[in-house]
Amino acid sequence: MHLSHLSLANVRSFRRLELDLEPGSYVVVGENAEGKSNLLEAIALLATTRSQRPGADVELISWTALREEPLPAARLAGRVESARGSDTVEMSIAARALSAPGGSAAGAGAPGEGVDPAPPPTGRRFRLNGVARRASDLVGTLRAVLFSAADLGVVAGPPAARRRYLDLTLSQLDGRYVRAAQRYARVLQQRNSLLRRLAERRGRPDELDFWDEELAQAGSVLLADRARSIDQLAA
Repeated sequence: MHLSHLSLANVRSFRRLELDLEPGSYVVVGENAEGKSNLLEAIALLATTRSQRPGADVELISWTALREEPLPAARLAGRVESARGSDTVEMSIAARALSAPGGSAAGAGAPGEGVDPAPPPTGRRFRLNGVARRASDLVGTLRAVLFSAADLGVVAGPPAARRRYLDLTLSQLDGRYVRAAQRYARVLQQRNSLLRRLAERRGRPDELDFWDEELAQAGSVLLADRARSIDQLAA
């Protein structure tokens, strides 16, 4: 499997990029703030649909686009060659412009100049071979592992950082893991909602046993796959 073409529009520092890639290894070289990390982040974003960096989705959109375009959006696309053929994965992140009615800016200056405006709302869209799909349907089409200085927490940080890193990696390898993680998140949300209602004396205590069982079943799949992957890494 390899990424044969990468297309970026309004993605962080890239206003436009069209890059053809032959199979093989590459070294990205450049001065500070020339977009090396942004390039690697974009590839990982197409693989996992999630940014490795903290922050809101709107931060992925070029600041110039947010300032100058009425409907600013970041667009990423990649053509992936594998044993099963060629696939095109696409992702777009749309936002409301920062300009106020009449053309005046809603905030002062570029980032770092004065007070930045609050991030505008965003919407994410995904396509696989031109067909609208869910984010989870794209995961695994392109496989990538990004390790940067921000990921040192995987080694020295709390367990949550290691779990997140494993989740991002395993999601690309097994669609079943993606579905199990989504189910776990939904069940946990329902269980927490019930606990809040119980605290307000509005829920039924007997419902908690049901959600505990559902949470245990969903979590057991994640734990088993994580343990298996750790054994493979340690072998």
